[in-house]
Amino acid sequence: MTTLKDIAKEAGVSTATVSQVLNDKENPFISQATKEGILQAAERLHYIPNRVARDLARGSTMVLGVIIPRAADLFFPEVVEGIEEAASTKGYDIVLSYSAGNFQKERKHIQLLLERKVDGLLVAPLENNQNIPIFRELLERKFPFVFIDRYLPEVKTDFVVSDLKDGACEAVSYLIRLGRTKIVHITKDSNISTVRDVLEGYKMALMKNGLKINQELVKAVNSEISSNSYEAGYNGMKKLLEKRVDFTAVFCIDDNLAVGALKTLKEAKLKVPQDISVVGMDNLAVSSYLTSPLTSVAQNKIQMGKLASEILIKRIENPENKKKQIFLKTNLILRESTNEKEI
Repeated sequence: MTTLKDIAKEAGVSTATVSQVLNDKENPFISQATKEGILQAAERLHYIPNRVARDLARGSTMVLGVIIPRAADLFFPEVVEGIEEAASTKGYDIVLSYSAGNFQKERKHIQLLLERKVDGLLVAPLENNQNIPIFRELLERKFPFVFIDRYLPEVKTDFVVSDLKDGACEAVSYLIRLGRTKIVHITKDSNISTVRDVLEGYKMALMKNGLKINQELVKAVNSEISSNSYEAGYNGMKKLLEKRVDFTAVFCIDDNLAVGALKTLKEAKLKVPQDISVVGMDNLAVSSYLTSPLTSVAQNKIQMGKLASEILIKRIENPENKKKQIFLKTNLILRESTNEKEI
């Protein structure tokens, strides 16, 4: 394996000079020609830098840890794309971990990433989170971290999320303008911010339009006990039909639940949108390719990742920066699962 001594010999300089150049240390006494000669010698000798030694030398790994719930969740790939894009422009790499909806795994990955000396964390926290004490401890230690997609009110840190309250209100108000006043809301049995904000937006739209809130129309499903969110949406819709609940529209907290609900409605021979209008959230790519393309509330997932990454890097560079809590605007995308021709 090539060493600094080998490069020094090849370039005709001291080992100390090689070390300073390869570790990007400024030295006004090292000419540009010498720097180029050292870099060319390193390339000729196929030098592989000792990253651990380099990180110790500069006191930073230039790595951000990212923890998201599931690899199979179609929402997060674009968020991670945004994170990586913004991080790479600042010279940072990312390490991606999955909590799998499990508190122990979330805790374990936080610990592992800290042991790897990452410079900061980007976390999509879990619902009903039992790791709040750990996040509070990180705050006390002034270790930089940013929440993405969800936030925990108990933890006063930076976060970047979508304005789901406003997005839900817009979607439900649109259904009401279509004359669909009996609107089922299929949500999740969870205390996470996304669930709370969407439910609040749903209720806000009803109240703004002079409609009463009917708890019989709010169906909370537990996606954890189903094999996936599609199945949870399918089963939730099935139970509503079995109870003969009277409704004219369905508003789901995410597109996956909406896809499951659409399958149940089709099996029940109910026509979408003629009999029932259906709206989802997330605007996943698959939503435009369904038999009844899904009207959905779009979230700017790439922008979410970019902003979170930029905020974290600024927090790393200046720990005393004012906390940033950003709610990104959503956009209602109209498709055939609602009859937009009526308005």
